[in-house]
Amino acid sequence: MPTIKDVADACGVSAATVSYVLNNRGAISPHTRERILAAAKELGYHPNATARGLARRRMNTLGVLFAGPHFAVLLSHYMAAILQGILDGAAEAGYNVTLFTHPWEGTANSAAQLDDGRTDGILGVASDIDSDLIGATTAMRRPLVLISSPYGDLPATFVYGDDRMGARQATEHLLDLGHTRVAHLMGPENRSSVPPRRDAFLETMAGRGLSVPPEYLAYGDYGGGLAYQQTLRLLALPQPPTAIFAGNDYIAAGVLRAANERGVAVPERLSVVGYDDTLVTTLTTPSLTSVHQPLREIGRVAARLLVARLEGERDGKEDVTPRPHLLDTHLAVRGSTAPPAP
Repeated sequence: MPTIKDVADACGVSAATVSYVLNNRGAISPHTRERILAAAKELGYHPNATARGLARRRMNTLGVLFAGPHFAVLLSHYMAAILQGILDGAAEAGYNVTLFTHPWEGTANSAAQLDDGRTDGILGVASDIDSDLIGATTAMRRPLVLISSPYGDLPATFVYGDDRMGARQATEHLLDLGHTRVAHLMGPENRSSVPPRRDAFLETMAGRGLSVPPEYLAYGDYGGGLAYQQTLRLLALPQPPTAIFAGNDYIAAGVLRAANERGVAVPERLSVVGYDDTLVTTLTTPSLTSVHQPLREIGRVAARLLVARLEGERDGKEDVTPRPHLLDTHLAVRGSTAPPAP
């Protein structure tokens, strides 16, 4: 590959002069400028973007880090929508995106990859409550925006769909249909989105004078792997629920599978509500009622907020005040919910 020195030698000038021309700096005569540009074109010289970025301490690149080791990223409709939004927001701002292939596994194992100069700032996706990602990036002075429900008291900017609003919308829908025995199958206990949804579900039930038996609440995984067995257990209870609020659409799909195997008709004998409103909702039978999160917009907003912070730092106008950025949810009603059977 030709170097900047090769261009300089071809024109009989210094490498510094070539650098000034290629970066549109310095008072270089038009004749010399034209000779250098022509030589660079003839030699096929292209500036090394990485080297230039490191020299300027600016790569114009956002790093996307999955904040836990539990995602099949390319198979997840949730992650795909978030990523598309990040790409949209980065492109609008003239930034590229680097995807870290290793998820966050604690400061000792993962901090070095964030501080190697490849990226200007970090977008952390779906963090755990017990994660030390915020503390690590704060110590490294690495700008961070989290696509996650807020947790902890360390400085960070969070972008997320309103989990409490979404859980209320799902629960109120089922109660308005006439259900009184409603179970909630959740995601992992340490995921930041789980507690606000759980609490809003319980508060909404209590607000209607309804208690929730302990066996109607179960933690699981957002991949939906445990939902099938949990639903079989619920359906075998002496008083099974007539409705299930699932923590996401994959959990809801596991519920539908178990109900189908046991001959429990949905929605005639069991109503099911999912969460996220991903493509999964159109692939189930019946189609799935689900809480819609604006996933693509969440990713876009997060990218733009990170860019704004980076540009603020460069302009000397950095605003480090951590603020939550809530995006509203709404319920998309489809065929999986109906009034309870008499």
